[in-house]
Amino acid sequence: MKKALAAAFVVFLLCVSADSARAYTSSDDFFSFEEPSGWTANESVGGNVVVVFSEPTSNNESIALIEIDVETITSSMTLEELATTVKDQYQTIFNSSHVISESGGVVNGVDAYEIFAAITTQGYDLMLRQVMMIRNMRIYIVSYIATTDRYQQFLPDFEDSIETFTIIDPIPPYFWYVFVGAIIAAVAAIAAGLYIYKRRANTPTTGY
Repeated sequence: MKKALAAAFVVFLLCVSADSARAYTSSDDFFSFEEPSGWTANESVGGNVVVVFSEPTSNNESIALIEIDVETITSSMTLEELATTVKDQYQTIFNSSHVISESGGVVNGVDAYEIFAAITTQGYDLMLRQVMMIRNMRIYIVSYIATTDRYQQFLPDFEDSIETFTIIDPIPPYFWYVFVGAIIAAVAAIAAGLYIYKRRANTPTTGY
């Protein structure tokens, strides 16, 4: 039974590793995300922006981007409060903005809030869709930004990818004590088993 459980655990780890290899994973911010095929990641952004994915044919005139922002908070906040704060920031950050729609939803089992807006900034007329989540005292915002001529073209890519966004719950510290303890016990059992095997192998057999 123990061997079967151990084998199942190894298979589970291999499956997790295989899934992680297909997705962008941030171990510091506890999330994974499968970006659209062919899109390019840029992590050297700064601030709360963890990564920006750009559609490969984007240029100075026509762009399509997916941005992931993560911020740690020190007190609880509702999604509605977060949405209000984000909309207030539109007024100061962008040259102009107009919220087209907003609604609550769920992403991979986590409550979410979505804002869809038309904005103008830095000479661009853009469509902006932001999906916000709060978990483990962290704010996660996944944004899809595209010029008006490209928004519909790459919207299905964003919609497919946002469904893969997964917040990874931090592993409790006690887990590692249990896990390390189990490894030590397993190694000790192997050592003891080898010792007993050697003693038996070296014990002369008495003939009758």
